[in-house]
Amino acid sequence: MDGTSETVNFLITPVAPYLRIFTVGLAGSSEVDYPKNADVIETFQSEHMMLHGYRQSSFAPVMKALAISHKTSLRMNRRGFMHLMFMIQLQSDNDEMLFVEYFVCNYFLSLFLLKQKKIIYIARPYRTRGRKRGCRPRRGR
Repeated sequence: MDGTSETVNFLITPVAPYLRIFTVGLAGSSEVDYPKNADVIETFQSEHMMLHGYRQSSFAPVMKALAISHKTSLRMNRRGFMHLMFMIQLQSDNDEMLFVEYFVCNYFLSLFLLKQKKIIYIARPYRTRGRKRGCRPRRGR
């Protein structure tokens, strides 16, 4: 993918090309199509067409996990929230598996939230005196 591009775009359709990942940057455009029956796709489900763009910088930590993953699950809802889960095999005698999850917000939705100055709540674990461990919302932008 083009490193000069600001966004990475995902087009998902119930008909061909099924999954298209593309960027447009200073070096031109780049796109990769994955058919429904590609070797890298185990299952594919899509009831309607979706086109969402994500910040290129959001994928830097994702690419590190992708490089060492055994399997990857990609899910996306209509609003563009992407959930990536990577199954990584640990280098041990037990053949243990580790799961790493990433959640990525749609680029245009994140711009809208910044312009509207909306507060996004993130659940963080905390301890209270004499009470069980729980979660409380924490303000973030």
